[in-house]
Amino acid sequence: MLSGALDWIEFDAAGETVVARHRLGEDGARVFEMPAGAWHSVVSLEPGSVVFEVKRGPYLPLPAADQAAWAPAKATPVSPTCWPSCAAASPATASRNIA
Repeated sequence: MLSGALDWIEFDAAGETVVARHRLGEDGARVFEMPAGAWHSVVSLEPGSVVFEVKRGPYLPLPAADQAAWAPAKATPVSPTCWPSCAAASPATASRNIA
């Protein structure tokens, strides 16, 4: 975490339940190691938050077959509707109520 604050949210394989939530920022952890293959999202808690992600290379774009089938595609009309439920989700809380 370079500046600001965010919550890292890990989902179960079906995308139905939040299994972990970690707060990153100036008042908490600034470094976090994510499990390989974890379905996840981040929620920015402060304007201007900046995170630096490191992955083992070389860089390869994620093929459509490896993206979560239950998640809305980026930049589609339904994608913004999932953020309020992500922001309010906590472990063991059903979090995917995207109409």
